[in-house]
Amino acid sequence: QDMWDATAAMKYSNRTAWEQMRALQIPTCPACGFQSASPSGLRRHVQKTHPSYALCEVCAGSGRKYWAELRLYPVRTKAVHSRAARSSPEERMSGGSRDGTLRDHLRSEHAECRFCKRFYYDDDALYEHLTQSHETCALCERDGIQYVYYRNFEALEEHYRSAHYVCDAPSCRGLSVATLLDLQAHQRRACPGAHQSTASSATALGRTFRF
Repeated sequence: QDMWDATAAMKYSNRTAWEQMRALQIPTCPACGFQSASPSGLRRHVQKTHPSYALCEVCAGSGRKYWAELRLYPVRTKAVHSRAARSSPEERMSGGSRDGTLRDHLRSEHAECRFCKRFYYDDDALYEHLTQSHETCALCERDGIQYVYYRNFEALEEHYRSAHYVCDAPSCRGLSVATLLDLQAHQRRACPGAHQSTASSATALGRTFRF
């Protein structure tokens, strides 16, 4: 009889393989083998039993690793002098002091959003976050400048003013164009009252035409 694994969305005809897969999905402490009924229970166990160590929450929450693949990392750097300390379960599961702290692991293995100061599993996960939570300049992207992000719309507006041409009419907030001719055409068509002041400020940015 086939066995269904709802977590992995897979069907097994071999019971041994099914049991092995199920075991991989049980939240298990890498240091002592404690098994919990839930991820939150495992986190409480680690905090209480191994207080100097922590799971990587990015790894644990990514869904890309089995619990059996997770490791514990030192919360902070500390020298390990004694043989007993070097052979402790925590040290064995963290690779000793060679791998550094949890912070070292995050910086070397995951991707950080410099705006939010949060880590994501890899560049793909970071890219998804950046495109959903932060801003890009369509004019720069059109010119082939990719993967440049701004914290929020206010930061993007500052970029518009320093790198492009902006219409200062209140009704045109956020409108930016690539050339002074484009700006003048927009002002004549959409907001002629702002033409003189905005054209002057755009010219003052130091852009000149060369023929």
